Amino acid sequence: IRRSLFLRSCPAAMYCLDFISKLIAITLVGLISIQVYGKKYGLNYRVKHDVFEIQQSEMWMIIMIVMSILHELGELIDSHFSLTDYLQDQWNVYDVIEYGLCLGWIVLRFVPGYFNNARIMLALAAIPQSQGLLRYLSVYRPIGELVIIVKAMMIDLIVFLIIYLTSIFGFGIAFAGMFYSPENDTFGTNIQTLLSLFSFTMGNFE
Repeated sequence: IRRSLFLRSCPAAMYCLDFISKLIAITLVGLISIQVYGKKYGLNYRVKHDVFEIQQSEMWMIIMIVMSILHELGELIDSHFSLTDYLQDQWNVYDVIEYGLCLGWIVLRFVPGYFNNARIMLALAAIPQSQGLLRYLSVYRPIGELVIIVKAMMIDLIVFLIIYLTSIFGFGIAFAGMFYSPENDTFGTNIQTLLSLFSFTMGNFE
């Protein structure tokens, strides 16, 4: 108990523990998304998955998510349940997005017929996870100076993403409505349509 209290009251110890937990979490996301789902299903987003078939890495990921959410609840309690105070720390915004996607993965992972949606949500969780690592790397001065600039740009980035995703959503409905066909590899499903439009905006990655 004394050791746990010491760790809780020691900023350096909490800093290191948080950093290690974030590294483990993003490693598990990569392991599950690439080594488990990617190797088994590839680009097949019409696959049927047994919701009761749980890999060991998935169990570890679920445990990590639950523990991390409890930690964030502790921070929220420290702020007296004030969301304004909690979200003033811009890094907490990344945490909220990350855990929202991870919770979506957990829920949809065990709902029959929604495994493919869960797979995508887990993969997307790697984006806020990787961005959140910058808070720990910012102790190195050159990186810290760049992080300050990135934090100032975050509002503009969020606005851009909202406009971008709204446009993709609208065009996705339009293209799926005009070109939908079960045999169409580009617009065969809603997910394929959104992924195809994302690929188009990136120039098909060429």
